[in-house]
Amino acid sequence: MSTVVSKRLVIELLVLIALVVTGALIYWPESWKPKKPNLNLEPDRAFAGSSALLKRTVFLPTLDTSIPDKKSAIWCISIQLAWNRLKNDITKESVRLTNGQEIADRLNNAEESESDMASADFLAMAGRVRDGIVEKIAAGLADKFSQSTMPPIQSFPGGVVAFGYVKADVRYEYQFLNNPEWLSFKGSDGDTVPVRSFGLPEKRHQDLVLGESLKQVRVLFRDGGRFAVDLSHQSTPYQILLAKMPRKSTLAATLAELNERIAASRTFELKSSMSLLVPNMDWRVEHDFTELEGPDKLFLNEAMVHEGTEPIEFLAVLVQFVDFKMNRTGASVRSGAYLATDLLNGHEHEEATNPDHYHFDRPFLIVMKKRDSKHPCFVMWVDNAELLCKK
Repeated sequence: MSTVVSKRLVIELLVLIALVVTGALIYWPESWKPKKPNLNLEPDRAFAGSSALLKRTVFLPTLDTSIPDKKSAIWCISIQLAWNRLKNDITKESVRLTNGQEIADRLNNAEESESDMASADFLAMAGRVRDGIVEKIAAGLADKFSQSTMPPIQSFPGGVVAFGYVKADVRYEYQFLNNPEWLSFKGSDGDTVPVRSFGLPEKRHQDLVLGESLKQVRVLFRDGGRFAVDLSHQSTPYQILLAKMPRKSTLAATLAELNERIAASRTFELKSSMSLLVPNMDWRVEHDFTELEGPDKLFLNEAMVHEGTEPIEFLAVLVQFVDFKMNRTGASVRSGAYLATDLLNGHEHEEATNPDHYHFDRPFLIVMKKRDSKHPCFVMWVDNAELLCKK
């Protein structure tokens, strides 16, 4: 008899728990529910600091550098401009090192150059510390980019400094809207994270005020769930392209496929039934390219040899910072890179195929470039939500 009573009590207790849980779900206080994005506030900056603090993002010295699996990847032309100045103004030939030559050769052979930037939007210099190059760079920055937030340049007596700084802005002709809902971004690792986004949300993009915002977008290609858009096709001198497509092993290969798809397609405007959602981005990262630094990577170029025939000069510092922002009003990149020498002392992802949806809620590519240029000035593969705005 006691066993029957015990079973009955257990059943009654389970029923009571089920009723409590059901009631809580039905009458869940509003204050407990996840809050929607505050449309009166722009998203907070997602990250500011050293790349050493990032777990799922890598910086690439060149576009043809392999991308690790399940990693976001960032490349900016500022490092190439600094390297080009080192090669053209100091070594007077391709840079040759005792170690790390594979990476050096990729930088030596890269096609990106100062012609890929508007003349007012970059500063590139190289010279020896004893000839006052650090002071010349500081004066050039103050004259050309008075609002620059470039960190202080570390230099070494008797060494060389090569420097590159770029800024590029895209201001949409018409502003987009902040999305009143969270966008669920699913990375290649399977993690889904609610993030802030902007664009032309469903049920709101047909407002009269958004008519021109709709017209400024150009769809560059569409193939099932793969597509690319130019967010503001009349922006100048730079444009920003977004592509939702599987990436290749390198950014260069991914860009090549994107260009092929665009060339084989006819562009078209978004229709009034279509919606566009783009994750907000606002971050600043400083990265140290340790793979090219250190006394084990001595210069073999004759111009860098100081005493007899023994190489004694090496890259002590190769640093790049990138500050990137993309929101409902536009996109901007600020990036500086410098290298300083010292002397030696004793994927595929699942696709959403709704033809009316242009939602960048899966890994995608960001490309910023001058409209009349063959090469980009900034490229990012967004593989996960590490640098997306979550507040």
